[in-house]
Amino acid sequence: MLPRGHGLFVRSWRVTSRGVNSPRTFASVYRAAHFSFASPVVLAGNTRSKLRESQYWAAARAAGIEMHPCWVLPEPSASIDDICARLCESVARLGARSLIVDPELEYKGKRREAMLLAASMEQRTRQHGLLYGFTSYSLPNAHPDFPWAEFAGADFAFAQTYDARMLFEPDYFARAVSQYRDKGFRVSFPCFGLNDRNANRTKPVPDLRRHLRLIPTDADAVCGWGPPTVPTRQWGALASWNSGTVPRGGLGGMAPLVLGGLTLAGLALAALKG
Repeated sequence: MLPRGHGLFVRSWRVTSRGVNSPRTFASVYRAAHFSFASPVVLAGNTRSKLRESQYWAAARAAGIEMHPCWVLPEPSASIDDICARLCESVARLGARSLIVDPELEYKGKRREAMLLAASMEQRTRQHGLLYGFTSYSLPNAHPDFPWAEFAGADFAFAQTYDARMLFEPDYFARAVSQYRDKGFRVSFPCFGLNDRNANRTKPVPDLRRHLRLIPTDADAVCGWGPPTVPTRQWGALASWNSGTVPRGGLGGMAPLVLGGLTLAGLALAALKG
């Protein structure tokens, strides 16, 4: 099943800097904010295993959140197929719908290595009943030395339209998706970014709202990248933007979540007023 609705690349299970952080908290925050899927970073490079605690995956799935994990910045290696095989087996056991691979600088100018990684992703995801997802630079035409054609066999792709420079170009998202399709990707989606020009800072809420408003409303899926712990003020803006984008159904009996003294509904209202 392809990703649908709005999701986040998850860099930490910790959703708030204060209060209790638990599988239930993680799932309830994402569901209350109307996210329909999450993309936990399960491997960074070829060795740094992350975010595979089964209780978090189970809580998210029980709340109706699909899991589309991400392998960020894989490195060319003679053992790339073994790494991919083990990773696909691991996330399939956890209930993943797909595995998204995020090759970037390490694969520029390395067509043969890209072919090996792409072939492994195609074979191993199929072997374990997963979809093969891909994500990388936002505008392929700006990166002619990246081996786009080798990865175009992916079932879907996310263009990393984070707009970290905050140019707020009206056609930015559409250009990215169009360029991915021109490179041969059959299904392409945009992303959004929570960070600003400085990777250690997040977009102020007015800028974040402006950024989100430019995303085409006909995008079937959108995935965001941000800091390991999303600031409370951004949760409110995200909740207000996401509202109504996934089927209703609440939290399945969960108590309303409170962040910083406000429920997510209160945070969304505050974001709209701000």
